[in-house]
Amino acid sequence: YNVVQLSGVQIIIMLAALQSISPSLYEAAYAEGAGGFEKFWLITLPMSASSIVLCLIYSIINSFVAYDNPVVKLTKQMMTDMKYGYSAAMSWTYFVIVFVILAAVYAVGNRAAFTYDKQR
Repeated sequence: YNVVQLSGVQIIIMLAALQSISPSLYEAAYAEGAGGFEKFWLITLPMSASSIVLCLIYSIINSFVAYDNPVVKLTKQMMTDMKYGYSAAMSWTYFVIVFVILAAVYAVGNRAAFTYDKQR
């Protein structure tokens, strides 16, 4: 239940990505004799790679700011205990760690994503 509850935005993003793939690409692949395996690996996956990266980044952010995250719980507890300095320091450190993780995911995912202006 929890997975379905938290994956609504990702489902909509992937549905939009799959609907944006031109049917003429699949028709050309069919005319060339490509099977379902080739259509998926050579058309569907590369054309939706940027949306997959977006869904991955959204899921990572969602997991890092969830209310059941221990770091978020500890930060809230420190705020109620009037330890604002520790809470601020921990929040900024947590922000930098999350930013580094997201930058790494974006850098790796951006290399795999298909764009029309890349020269390959």
